[in-house]
Amino acid sequence: MKRVLIPLFFLLMLSDRANGEDYEALRERVEAACVQLADDIQARHTDGYDVRYARAALYTARYFLAFAEHDRDHGPMSEEDAFGYLSEDQREQHRAWFANLPENQLRETLGLLEEAIRRLDASASLREGADLYDPEGFDFRELELREGFLMRGGQVRFPYGIIWFRPPAAAAEQLEPGGQKYFDQIAGSGISPQWLSGPGASPLIDLRDRLDEPLDQTLALGQLGSAWIGHHLPPWVKDEAPDVFDVSHRYVNYDIDHPAARRVMGDVTRALARAVAEHAYSRVVPPSIGNIYQLVNEPQWTAEQGAWDAQGIGPHTEDAFRRWLSAKYGDVAALNDAWGTVFTGFDEARVQTPIDPALRGTAVWYDFCRFHMDNCNDFFLRMRRDIRSQDPLARTTIKNMPWTWTGPLRSHGLDHEALARMSEYLGADADVKLLHEEGWIHPHDEPERRDFAMKWSTVGAFYDFLKSVAPDRPIFDSELHGLPSAHAATGADASGFMETALWYAHLQGAAMHIAWVWMRDDEGGILPYRGLYQSFSYQPRLLYSYARAMIDLHDHGQWIPALHQQPRRLRIFYSENAAIQDEAYMPRLMGLYQAMFFIGQRVGFYTPRMLADGEVDPADILFVPDTRYLSDGELARLVEWRDQGRALYLTAEGAFRYREDGVRRLINPLADAPRLDLPDDPAEAAQAIYQVARQHEVLSPVLCLDDDRQPIRGLYSRGVPSDGGYYLFCSNFLRTPVRFRVFARDDDAEVSGLRDARTGAPVSASIRLGPCESRVFFWDPEAVP
Repeated sequence: MKRVLIPLFFLLMLSDRANGEDYEALRERVEAACVQLADDIQARHTDGYDVRYARAALYTARYFLAFAEHDRDHGPMSEEDAFGYLSEDQREQHRAWFANLPENQLRETLGLLEEAIRRLDASASLREGADLYDPEGFDFRELELREGFLMRGGQVRFPYGIIWFRPPAAAAEQLEPGGQKYFDQIAGSGISPQWLSGPGASPLIDLRDRLDEPLDQTLALGQLGSAWIGHHLPPWVKDEAPDVFDVSHRYVNYDIDHPAARRVMGDVTRALARAVAEHAYSRVVPPSIGNIYQLVNEPQWTAEQGAWDAQGIGPHTEDAFRRWLSAKYGDVAALNDAWGTVFTGFDEARVQTPIDPALRGTAVWYDFCRFHMDNCNDFFLRMRRDIRSQDPLARTTIKNMPWTWTGPLRSHGLDHEALARMSEYLGADADVKLLHEEGWIHPHDEPERRDFAMKWSTVGAFYDFLKSVAPDRPIFDSELHGLPSAHAATGADASGFMETALWYAHLQGAAMHIAWVWMRDDEGGILPYRGLYQSFSYQPRLLYSYARAMIDLHDHGQWIPALHQQPRRLRIFYSENAAIQDEAYMPRLMGLYQAMFFIGQRVGFYTPRMLADGEVDPADILFVPDTRYLSDGELARLVEWRDQGRALYLTAEGAFRYREDGVRRLINPLADAPRLDLPDDPAEAAQAIYQVARQHEVLSPVLCLDDDRQPIRGLYSRGVPSDGGYYLFCSNFLRTPVRFRVFARDDDAEVSGLRDARTGAPVSASIRLGPCESRVFFWDPEAVP
């Protein structure tokens, strides 16, 4: 029987595709639904109804009518083009969707159209005089940057878009003016030195040929612009400098210290800034926002053996290292004493790279990693100076991958505190996505997969760190990876996850973002690329959910800026020196962070520089993870904090046993400091942190707790007083449903008068959330039960 059923299944599938009956019938139904929805939008808008969801559904449908037609005419893609590097199990999840891709797209499109028609007829769709967010009315010229957010008058705006977004020509002409801004409000104009036509050509002319058209379009559509700088030098540079590519990495393909590379990149960045500054866009961009330049995409120069994409350093960088050592030690005898070497001069000093991880914990390892960070800082500062020399409105950002901070590596040359302080926009390239049994994930994030439905800790900690170091600067996540990939392509409704991922990113600090990714060309054809399975452009409901979630975020997230103005009372001490020398330091710190995260508080960080410069609030509670390597100056800052009577807790015995150079410390002046021994069980560790916060009276006014009045690991909650009451956002990150109650901190009583902020409906005492489900509540303390 089995041998008969399998061929029959494929014969039926091929028959459906061959005669086209299913496709034609579906298309007719989708087109009819589009006509009905368009008529309903016009009528309901006149009557005062809220038609924004309906417009998002209609625009989505018009896109996918064009996509389905193109996919049907051009036949199925090869499996390699569609699935790239996916495992066999993941490919199997996709095959059912791709086998009849045009029909599947139309079926899903029809479903969301029918849903939009039903919603439009509901009485809840009435505007009732509310001044709701209008995506089509977005215009960057009406914005200003205030306290880390882009504002229009008194209303927050979260500009958003999709990388490589290109509406198909067959659908674009059907959109009303501004219609594409439901999905795309930020335009990126990328440039690359590879475009330079030759060694004698003018970079300014070459770049203007590439930049003028996209900048013209950005200005015409009222989109927010940004310039992305690529770092692949043209091959002809090798004719002048054969060794310029000898030391290179994935996203910067040249030796950053090579004189030829410095000259060419300096010419390119200055020409770019001049071309942007002289364009009409720059004459109307609000000065507080400025012209945004992304200096480098996903930088890292990992230089240790066995690490991903590890490389050594070239002779020009070796010379710079010797100069750095000379400035630090002054006398070669001091260097020899620290390194255990017998150099007769600094010109002999060298380290074999990629460096051997066995050196971790020594002065050699520390000096190399610290120099590497300082040297890469200089690389970014040179670019920034070149750009600002040509454009007084220049604002810079660096698209950093969060794992380069949350993970254990520190040989990558990235000093994230320094990079945040030199950037007007805090850059990120973050993962907020569903976790499955299959699929690649960083090893240090692996424990999350066991309990959680979505990846949360990396972006959470990185954003919290950035906003601790530079609280008034906006986070621009220009490559937000938020798609749920394979499972959504097999019929699962991922709209709840999409909403949760977007709310989470913005509650944690994102002021604007560009989502990954749009894999269609101008005619609607799928671009062969391994990221297709994480693309908005072949799953209608995901694209629609994205637009809907951003509408909801604008309508009900006006209190988010106030949330970020609240103090971060729970702080973690972060030492770059400890991270450099101790591979286990960041996993321990992240364990402490995860224990703090689910008690309803915003978590913050303090660095030695922040303590030294007085960038602190004495009322905060400072938790110190197991920090085994620390300079004398850093340790003095902690002793000063303790001696001034401020709350400080050590989470491990035997911390501070070494100086930053690996020399054993004989005396620990904080040996008698208060200890907080966290249980190994994550839920119990969270309860221990919760009790400390309760003792110091820094808990949130509204608490989400279980029946035993304990925090629930996996329940994310953040809230803020606003509009005479209290807004509360709750999301379930777990794989299983969660149930909780809401309590008032001041009297330990369960709150009454809690309502759903979206609908106004009363909320029952016991609240249930499914996996990746989110809700926004409003509590009026004066409400009568």
